[in-house]
Amino acid sequence: MSDVVRSLAKQLAAPMRATGIEPRGIRGVPPPPPPPPLSASLPDKPPATYEVPASAPAVPEGHVRLYRAEPVVPARADYPQWLQQARSQSGATDAAGRWYTDTPSTLGFYLADQAPHGRVFYVDLPAGQHEPFRVRNYEAKPAEVVNPRNFSRDQDTEFFIPKEWAAKRALLEP
Repeated sequence: MSDVVRSLAKQLAAPMRATGIEPRGIRGVPPPPPPPPLSASLPDKPPATYEVPASAPAVPEGHVRLYRAEPVVPARADYPQWLQQARSQSGATDAAGRWYTDTPSTLGFYLADQAPHGRVFYVDLPAGQHEPFRVRNYEAKPAEVVNPRNFSRDQDTEFFIPKEWAAKRALLEP
């Protein structure tokens, strides 16, 4: 080791020792801790609220209404082949349009992501049949690529519903 490198190493090590950290070589450093869950890394946004318009249709008796925010601009269909394949393999294509919430006040957060043009959809489901799809209760099947628990912002208010149910959504007019 050259004298310059040795001198530099001593200069860098002194402040570390003063804080109680003992400098070690790369091989002596323990592995870093695992990254935090995805939900912990989401950017904090000011709380935005949303109120269901008074003109909204009534929820049918014996049903529960779930809501979702979507962009006004439709999803692209002309992605390059490699990107379509990556979206499919990651589960993004399968998961698209299946995220809902039973708490309309939280839609403001999702609408802020769609700014400046977002819209709200809803689907009415038979009461009780929706609970297995609440993210907290969701049991991913072995064949599923996406486990909603890994991507949920709030497992108590978010739902990952079957495609058949999501296809029945209706636009909530402002």
